[in-house]
Amino acid sequence: NNARHLNGKEDQMRGSLGKMTKLPLTSALVTFLLAVSASNGVNSTTHGISHNCNKPILENHFYLTPAESGEVLMPPTLSGPVNHFDSQHFRLHYTLQGKDAVLDLDRDANGLPDYVQATADVLESVRSTATQEFGWSPPPSDCGWGGNDLYDIFIRNLLETENSYGFVKSSASATRVGDNPATKNIMESRSSFSYMELDNTFLDDSGLSPAKLLRTTVAHEYFHAIQFGYDGEEPAGWLWEATANWIEDEFFDDINQIYGDLDTVFNAPDLAQNGKGFEVGIDTGSDRWYGQWIFFRYLSERFGHKAVRAIWEHARYLDGYFAIDAALVENGTTLASVVKEFSVALLTRNFEEGEHYPTVSLEGSTGLGEFLPADGVAQLGADYLSIEAGGVVTISLRGGALEGTVVGLNGDIATLFNMPGNSVTLNTSRFEKLYLIILNPSRALTPEAAVMKTYRVTISPAARPLIDTRVSVETRASSNFKTPKLSTRSNSRKSKKR
Repeated sequence: NNARHLNGKEDQMRGSLGKMTKLPLTSALVTFLLAVSASNGVNSTTHGISHNCNKPILENHFYLTPAESGEVLMPPTLSGPVNHFDSQHFRLHYTLQGKDAVLDLDRDANGLPDYVQATADVLESVRSTATQEFGWSPPPSDCGWGGNDLYDIFIRNLLETENSYGFVKSSASATRVGDNPATKNIMESRSSFSYMELDNTFLDDSGLSPAKLLRTTVAHEYFHAIQFGYDGEEPAGWLWEATANWIEDEFFDDINQIYGDLDTVFNAPDLAQNGKGFEVGIDTGSDRWYGQWIFFRYLSERFGHKAVRAIWEHARYLDGYFAIDAALVENGTTLASVVKEFSVALLTRNFEEGEHYPTVSLEGSTGLGEFLPADGVAQLGADYLSIEAGGVVTISLRGGALEGTVVGLNGDIATLFNMPGNSVTLNTSRFEKLYLIILNPSRALTPEAAVMKTYRVTISPAARPLIDTRVSVETRASSNFKTPKLSTRSNSRKSKKR
């Protein structure tokens, strides 16, 4: 998606849409529709509005019905007469006429278009996995906003009209329910309901089949619905998009659409973790927020899926990095420690599927003498410098509040050297390749607070011929390592509509 607009809480599904070609539904999609169709719902025009939304009032709990919010959220308008289909947890609104029409193909003659049934089945599958297998809380009821208490899905021609696969929409004033009635013995104060819009064909030139685009879009967007249930007013936009991208791979590990967002991180690792780049004059658009899913992949590979879920559980009461801090404390670590280890993982591509990821871009390379960067390093970002000096040398880093780590590589083994006082002496001839990581461990609470911190690196012949034994040394696997190249920066710029 997903230029999520924080004020309107609107999220539009991202993707390389480019120039579109109008095509009829492919046989591959028709085959998919038939394969997943299960006829497990009710095709209906209306349902009575249930008022059983309220949750038992506990101490300090409150629940605000949407009717009491003072603002009305209007549903989208379809291009023809609206039909409804109710599955177990979703109400799908669709039409058979006009530009928003779904393909009127009903192979099992049950009165329901196969496209609608297939969409409902994917939605139910994603919801089941999210809530039952992964342990996420479902979003709150809308108290009959769409005709009944089911979560509302509107199928429209989004690719043509909005250059979008789908999005989730909410509004802090119109959809805020406070305490989510769908959770028990858990107190929320900023929970919101939402609704989802999905494209009516998923036909584009992205290279992925409509079936795969439907799956990844539903995974991403339903997770936004879950996020609204935890905290519909969470201000950290990057946290919304990065974790929604991350969970796509948790649901559908074999599709890998999100690999396309990684360039914005690997090609510009020195930008602020929560920024888009415009803060320091390098605008990557909202793509960088999506690319930061790799940080949460690192967390989940190290601590398990629950570590990311814990962040949103803490987001009920804390914002942004404070929620991340609380979740990491539960895992016996800190953000500063994790970001340092993550910066090494980016260099060595030390991830389960790292061989498929890009290589991190180098800021430069240097031998004996002094090196100055083109710009610097923003908060929770890192520069990577190739060390070309031979023999026993002393590597020194000078830069306010920046930290250095030297990584030596031999085959599949990476040796890490800490730099107490930002200086280390070592024998470079022991390694096939040697790199210096310059990390900015401070954090920007908002993207606008991002600042590039400059530095200088000095490499000089060592006065002593041995490695300083007081330096902490650690070895790690680096089987996915691939030699990085100098940054071109332009590779990290994209021009997609979000």
